[in-house]
Amino acid sequence: MFAVTDEARRYINRKGNNIRIYLETILICNRSCQAPQGFRRQPVVQLGKPHPDEREFYTSTQLDDITIWYETDGIVPEDPAKPILISLKKTLFIYELQAQGVKPQGRVV
Repeated sequence: MFAVTDEARRYINRKGNNIRIYLETILICNRSCQAPQGFRRQPVVQLGKPHPDEREFYTSTQLDDITIWYETDGIVPEDPAKPILISLKKTLFIYELQAQGVKPQGRVV
């Protein structure tokens, strides 16, 4: 269900071998954000385990030496034949883990 790029794997291993993937609700606006167009849920990847109070909402899976915690009800592959790819985006000195191939969540208005 998951695949991790080599660059992301090295980063995750340096930081403790656990990541969590969940959906976060964001506001969608036009350019000026004076006319909100609704809300969308997008995947977020963070280092670490879920808080013990939240673990009932997560399922864990092992991928080699990395434990991936993902929201049981929200994180679904867009194409069941392809894994969700975890990659690393670097901008100057900022590192960000990203999930590609997660089924898009509909608009909530």
